[in-house]
Amino acid sequence: MPIFFRFVIISLCSIVPAVAFAELCQGLVTDKSHRPRQAIPKPGYLEAFTDPQFGTTIRRISDVEKTASGSAAVIKPMYSTVPAWNADESLLIIWQRKKGHLLLDGKSYQFIKKLKIRPSDLEHVYWHATNPDILFYPESRKKGSQLINRLTHYNVKTDQYSVIKDFTEEGIGGYKFGFGGDPMYSSWDSDYFGFSAPEKDRQYFTFRLSDQTIGNRTKVEKRAPAPAPSPNGKLFLHRGVVYDFNLNKVVHLGLNKHGEHASIGQLKNGEQKLFHVTFDRGQNDAVGSVVMHDLQTGKYKVLVGP
Repeated sequence: MPIFFRFVIISLCSIVPAVAFAELCQGLVTDKSHRPRQAIPKPGYLEAFTDPQFGTTIRRISDVEKTASGSAAVIKPMYSTVPAWNADESLLIIWQRKKGHLLLDGKSYQFIKKLKIRPSDLEHVYWHATNPDILFYPESRKKGSQLINRLTHYNVKTDQYSVIKDFTEEGIGGYKFGFGGDPMYSSWDSDYFGFSAPEKDRQYFTFRLSDQTIGNRTKVEKRAPAPAPSPNGKLFLHRGVVYDFNLNKVVHLGLNKHGEHASIGQLKNGEQKLFHVTFDRGQNDAVGSVVMHDLQTGKYKVLVGP
């Protein structure tokens, strides 16, 4: 009996200017017609097929059954807000249970090596936005009797590390220091980051790498997310509220549920946006599979929905 797997695909080609995305959408489905999903036999390792509904190429890039079994037989990418590919798409990161983060060739998807990193969470690994060799990740662990909470810079080709900032020296203690629950990404110049330290001091804060500046610290609930920087680094989203670097409130987005799947992005004109799914209408929200909120004004628009 063949093994089947599922795909959830949303086509945005029909809701953006045709000229801007002409090459990306050429030959693909751009209408909003209902297209029932078909069962597809699982392809072999590194084999590809064309999806019959949307015309996209889908390639299998892992073969966990050959290397693990039972609960260890899990290979997956990081959360979708965290880039899997590096800046020039020459390298790709996936994660395997009980092995850690694995580096693949970004074009052929061949395995290269296991990365020698110890991030505070499997999702807390950010590629540098422009340097294809560099990763950032927070560490939260013990070294002897000392607890280490720091941001680390790592070269994937040379395996060389450097500590960017030791936050323990700033009085930030407790385990699980890092990019918080449901992490987004850094600013798109890799200068602004958001952190959460939920276990002991229970605080969250912003950080600017270029001058080693920590923004205002605010008390946080246990396991709360960290402030997520906008692409330009001027705004930070936290639990449905937008702040500036010093965590002064800019606008409340009025979402019904701030923890739904979402991603922060930037339009061609430079506007900073939140793209998310909404199942129930909020104070300043609407139901939709993809709803766009402006991070400066709070105005929203349903891109894909009823």
